Amino acid sequence: MPLKTPHTQHSSSATRQAGKDIAGVLHILSKTDLARIKERSMILTETAIEHIKLERETQQAVARHESMERKRRMMEKEAEVRARREQSAMEMELDAERQALLSGNEMVNNQHLESLRKINSLSVAAIGYQLCDSLKEHQRERKIVETRYDNVHDSIMERDRRCNNQKRKDDESIAFAKRMEARQMLEVQIAERQRQLIRDEEAKDIESRKILDLYKQYEVEERKKTEQHREKQMEMMRQVTETNERIKDMKEQMLIRDKKEEIAAAAYLRNKVLEEEAKLNENARIRKLKELRIAKLRAQQEKAQDKEALQDEIRSKKSYEETEKKARLKKEQDKEKKQMLLQSIMQDRKKQEIFHIEQSKRMRALDANTDLIGQQQAESEYQRLKAAEIAINARNVMHNTLLLQQIEANNQRRIKDRLFEQNDAKLIEKKAMKDSILAEKVRIDTLQKLKTGGVSEKYLRNLRRMEINETNA
Repeated sequence: MPLKTPHTQHSSSATRQAGKDIAGVLHILSKTDLARIKERSMILTETAIEHIKLERETQQAVARHESMERKRRMMEKEAEVRARREQSAMEMELDAERQALLSGNEMVNNQHLESLRKINSLSVAAIGYQLCDSLKEHQRERKIVETRYDNVHDSIMERDRRCNNQKRKDDESIAFAKRMEARQMLEVQIAERQRQLIRDEEAKDIESRKILDLYKQYEVEERKKTEQHREKQMEMMRQVTETNERIKDMKEQMLIRDKKEEIAAAAYLRNKVLEEEAKLNENARIRKLKELRIAKLRAQQEKAQDKEALQDEIRSKKSYEETEKKARLKKEQDKEKKQMLLQSIMQDRKKQEIFHIEQSKRMRALDANTDLIGQQQAESEYQRLKAAEIAINARNVMHNTLLLQQIEANNQRRIKDRLFEQNDAKLIEKKAMKDSILAEKVRIDTLQKLKTGGVSEKYLRNLRRMEINETNA
C-alpha cells in the first residue's frame, strides 16, 4: 500500500531565504494549525481516505437536504400565505359581486355565457307561450261571439219555422173539417140515391153495357187526363227541383241553417204537390165508385122496369150529362184552385226570396260592421304581430350572433378547460364563480320582470328550476 507524506507548507519568505539564515524567520502556529499539521502528518490508507471522503459527502448531502427542507418549508408557508391572501381577496370580490346592482347590459356584455343564453331563451319561450295563450283566448272569445250570433239567428229561424208549421196545421185542420162536411153530405146523398136505386135494380142490360162502355171510354180518357196531369205534376216537380238545385248551387257558400231552410221549403212544395195529387186521385176514385154504383143501380133498374127504359135512358143521359157537367166544372174548379195554389206558392216563394234577400242584406250589413271591427282588431293585431315578428327577426339575428359567439365560447371553454388543468385554475374558478353569480342575478331579475309582466307561473317553471353553478355558467 502506498504511503502519503503529509503536505508541508513552504512560505514564500522561507523560499526566498533558502540558503540564508533560516533562524531569523519566526512562525506563530495556532492550535488549529497544529491539529491540521498533525492530521496531515498521519499516514492514511486508501480505505480511510474513502471513508473520510464518504463522511464528507454525507455531511454535505445532509447539509444540502436540510437546506432544501428549509427552502421547501419556506415556500410552503409562502404558498399558504399567498393562497389565504388570494382566497380572502376572491371572497371579498365575490361578495362585492353578489351585492353589486345589475346595469342592464349584462346580456350584451356577457353574450359568451351559456347560462345567460339559456336564461334568454327560456324568457323568450315564456313570453311566446304567454302570447300564444292570449291569442287562444282571443280566438275563444271570437268563437263565443260567433256562436251567440248563430244561436240568435237559429232561434229566429226556428220561430219562423214553428209559425209556418202552425199555420200549415191550421190550414190542414180547416181543410179536414171541410172534407168531413163534404163527406157527410156525400154520404147523405149516397144513402138517398141507394134508396132510389133499390127501386131501379132491374135496368136493361143494353143500357148497362152502353153505360159500361161509355164508362170505360171515360175511364180511358180519365186515365189519359190523369197521366197528363201526373206528367204535368212531374214536370212541375222537376222544374221546382231544378229551381231548388239552382238556388242551392247559388247558395253553396251559405251557412248550414240556410241549407236546412231551403230543404224545408222544397219539402213543403213537394208535400203540397203530393197532397194535391192525392186529392185528385181521391176525387177520381170517388167519382169511379159513384159511376160504378150508378151503373149497377141502373142495370138493376133496367131489369125491373123494362117499360120505362126510354124515360130511364133520358134520365140517365141527363144525369150523366149533369154528372159530366159537374165533373167538368169540378175539374175547372180544381184547375183554378191548383192555379191559385201555384200562384200562392210562387208568391210565397217570391216573399221568401225577398225575405232572404233582405235578410242577406241585413246580414251583409252586420257582417260589414263585424268585418270593420274585426279589420280594426286585425290591423292592431297585425301591427302587434308585425312588431313581434320584427323582434323575432332581431332575436334570430341575435341568435345567429349568439351561435357564433357560442362556437367561440366553446373554443374558449375548451381553452378554459385546458387552463383549469394548468396552474392558473384559481383565476378561472374565480371567473366561473363570477359568471355563475352574474347568471343567478340575471335569472332572478328576469323572473321578477316576467312575473311583473303577467307571464303565467307554469311557463316560468323551467327558469325557476334552472340550476347555475361554476361548471355550467
